[in-house]
Amino acid sequence: VSRRINGTVRLLSRDGNGIQAFSTNSGFVMGVHHFNNGIGSVVPQIEGINRTCPIRLVHTMYDTESSQTIALDTFSRVVLENSDRRPGAVFGAWRSAVSIPLAVLTGTRDIPQFSPLSTSTELDDTVQYRLFSRVIPSDAGT
Repeated sequence: VSRRINGTVRLLSRDGNGIQAFSTNSGFVMGVHHFNNGIGSVVPQIEGINRTCPIRLVHTMYDTESSQTIALDTFSRVVLENSDRRPGAVFGAWRSAVSIPLAVLTGTRDIPQFSPLSTSTELDDTVQYRLFSRVIPSDAGT
């Protein structure tokens, strides 16, 4: 069962991780809002940054449904076929199985990818996945 919120984020995905993904994505959206508006209530260092930094963040979310095929198809269709929509970075998939092929594709386009939960040690290969990073340790570090 899946429901769309504003046409972009799914609450319930086939793998059952939809609610958790929605919660994490909400935090990401809040971070973008706080940065763009210089709100330092969570990260005091960005208080007032909007008055001195001309950079503004924009976000668009796509649900990969934990599928390599959907992730690569969406990235190719939305990003590669629309040069005016080239992202500065991709906040990537939760599953290593999805992050691995997406990291190859984003890397060949010089687009950094960040993953919140992909832990495969395969992604430790900085030659193959040169612009991939994660916010948690790989399986080798746990």
